[in-house]
Amino acid sequence: MLAQNVERLMEQRYKESSNRPMSLAKDAMVSLSTVQRTLSRAHSTQLDTIEAYARVFGLRPFELIVPWGLLGEIHVRPAQTRGPLARGTVNVVRSRTERSARIVGRRRVFAVGIALAATAQAAVPLSGLAMEIAASAKSGKSRFEIRLDPADLGRIDVRIDVDRNGQVTSHLTVERPETLSLLILGAIASNYRKMLAAKELMRRNAPNAEVAKAVGMPPFIVTRFNERVRKIDATRILRGIARIAETDVALKTSLATPRLQIEVLICELCP
Repeated sequence: MLAQNVERLMEQRYKESSNRPMSLAKDAMVSLSTVQRTLSRAHSTQLDTIEAYARVFGLRPFELIVPWGLLGEIHVRPAQTRGPLARGTVNVVRSRTERSARIVGRRRVFAVGIALAATAQAAVPLSGLAMEIAASAKSGKSRFEIRLDPADLGRIDVRIDVDRNGQVTSHLTVERPETLSLLILGAIASNYRKMLAAKELMRRNAPNAEVAKAVGMPPFIVTRFNERVRKIDATRILRGIARIAETDVALKTSLATPRLQIEVLICELCP
C-alpha cells in the first residue's frame, strides 16, 4: 500500500524529473536506497521514513498507508504548506461524487485513516493462518503482516528467511500473548492428530506413502516420524488429545495466565 501510494505521489510531484526516486530521496533527506527499498515492497519501512515522505507531499503519515481508492485522489500540497495543514486539517477529493470533504482534527483524521487501512486487508482465522503464510510466501513476500479474526487476537508480523541450502524458516511475532498461546496449542494439537492418524495407518500396515499423504509430510520425513510414533502408546496419544482440548477451554475461561496453561500442558505431555 505504501509503495503504491508513494509511486503515484511521485508521478504528481516530480512530473519533470528523470529520476523520481532520487528527487524524493533528496527532498525527504533519506538515502536513495531507502526509497528503493520502499518501492520494492520487499522490506518494511521505518515510521520516521514514512513521516519524512509525508512532509514532502504535504500529507499526514497515515494517508500514505490508506488505500488510494478508498479516499479518492489525494491532492499533493507543497512540503512547506502552513495554515490548515499545521492545525490538523486534511483536504480530500472524492473522485466518484466529485465533492470535497474536509476532516478537521488530528485525532479524527488518524482514526479514520487507520480504520480505512484496516479494511483493505481481510482478517484471517487461526485455522487459515498456515495457508495465508504459504500464499504470501509463494507470491514473493519476505515480510508481511496478517490481521487475525476475531479482531481481539490482534496481528501477526511474519518474516520468511531462506538460507543458502534452500531451507525456509518463518519467524512470527504476535501482538498479544494470548494469541501466541493459541498458536502453540494449535501446533501441539496438529502434531497429536498426525500421530494418531499415523498410528492407526501403521496398525493397518499401510505403506509410508499413504501415511505421508494422510499427515501431510514428505515421504523422507514421515519415515522418521513413524519411528517416533511407534514408540508411543495409542492410549497416551488419546489422553494427550483430551488434555489439549481441556487446555483450549482453560485458555478462554481460566484466570491462570496463558503462558502458565501452556507450560503445564507441555510438562504433562512430556513427562
